[in-house]
Amino acid sequence: MTLKLNSDENNEDLSYLRKIISKHYGGLELPENNRALSARMITALIQSGKSQYCHIDSVIYSIGLFDEIYEHMQHSPQPSFHYSELFELFKGRLLSETNITNYYFLHGMLKYLFAEDFDFNDRDIITKLGETKQNADSRLNELLLSSRAPLSKKEIKAAFPGINDFVIAFSVNREKDIIPWDYNTYNHIDNLNINNEDISKMAFILEQAVKEYSGYLSDSLLFDTVKTKFPQFLAKNAIENERNLYYISVYYFGTLYRFRRPHILSFDIDIDIEELSLINIAKYLLDCQSGINYKEYLNLAAKLGWANGTLYSVFSELETEFVRISEDDYVPKDVFMFENDFIERFNEQITILLKDSGYFSLFSLFSFQGFPQCQFEWNGFLVESIIRECNTEYKILSPQVKDRRYQRGIIVNTNNPVHSFEDLVSQIMKIDGDISFSEPEFCDYLKQKGLIYNTIPQELYNCDEIIFKTEMFSIGKN
Repeated sequence: MTLKLNSDENNEDLSYLRKIISKHYGGLELPENNRALSARMITALIQSGKSQYCHIDSVIYSIGLFDEIYEHMQHSPQPSFHYSELFELFKGRLLSETNITNYYFLHGMLKYLFAEDFDFNDRDIITKLGETKQNADSRLNELLLSSRAPLSKKEIKAAFPGINDFVIAFSVNREKDIIPWDYNTYNHIDNLNINNEDISKMAFILEQAVKEYSGYLSDSLLFDTVKTKFPQFLAKNAIENERNLYYISVYYFGTLYRFRRPHILSFDIDIDIEELSLINIAKYLLDCQSGINYKEYLNLAAKLGWANGTLYSVFSELETEFVRISEDDYVPKDVFMFENDFIERFNEQITILLKDSGYFSLFSLFSFQGFPQCQFEWNGFLVESIIRECNTEYKILSPQVKDRRYQRGIIVNTNNPVHSFEDLVSQIMKIDGDISFSEPEFCDYLKQKGLIYNTIPQELYNCDEIIFKTEMFSIGKN
């Protein structure tokens, strides 16, 4: 039987114990609060789990096994052992020969059996009497130094049984000479061949690179720069990627720049480190107060070495804060404003475009004669933005797959009941009668109607109102 002992006044085990004692030993006085009661009982019981205690008579154990654990510790050069480490080392026998199922229980039994032989003052570590306690930080530090090479978490756990990810992470944070090296891999700075001349040269390279890129550097850009200007530094320290070099830079230059992987910033850049992101970095370097230009953004991204996936995802998020006014130019939303008279005259021109068919393709818009005078130069992208952003009488239906280079949207009146591009195609086919087309014929039909520029949009192959069957498109239900 085990008891939960703690200071919680709602502890059910202690409430039950008080009732039993009151019933059978009415004259026995107990401490009023559970903290004092627990403290008194702990001295007579064995810890068997986290906040769990039991009587020694409830423990099934082999004194021979504990003698082996004792001898292991005494003959080891280690001064200290984590209870989790000892439990992992003897786990198989403890689970098969005893009812000791966790390292708290092992701690309790070691203290019961060998109270005079070890120092038990640390809740996580047992230390030989007369020796200085060695904690996880010191153990990890020593392990990495003795390995003379980076070690993965898996290798650390093999050498240090029972250690967990949290202990490793906290030790790395506390021990300044232990640095992250690669994913789930750590190194000791003294394992590297770095002298004062190397540090000075790296400092100069980093300073020049940060200046060249307006106060900002990415880890990949730094790696590429050092690979060009100081390749021997990479070679002699087995630096294989940007992670390795980044964490070395943090160690030596952490007070000179702001580091938040993968970013390296000059203190002159006015960006809160907690808000540091590629979006905010792009805004700063592009000076976006008056707007952004896509080609300038592409040049910046190429200069900073951003991958294509990063490049497009960052711009997709960035452009949500702006309004597109041309193929490459965007302005802040708060400057994209028009008088009511302008919108009325704009609506009149769109009405003229839609009068014949009830819709008009943006890619067919070439002439802007008759449109009201505007602070921006007229083009199809500006027209689309006015319709999307302002209170006009129109809406735009677009194929699902978008390409920023081309306008494929179709302008229709807001009163038109269609809600999607495929709805519009279906509506037009129904007006033209009960017709069906092969794929080439359907493509020509859509071009003739001014609905597509080149290829059939993918959603038309699988929608409710249009059937694609036996290589033919027709109206009907799937």
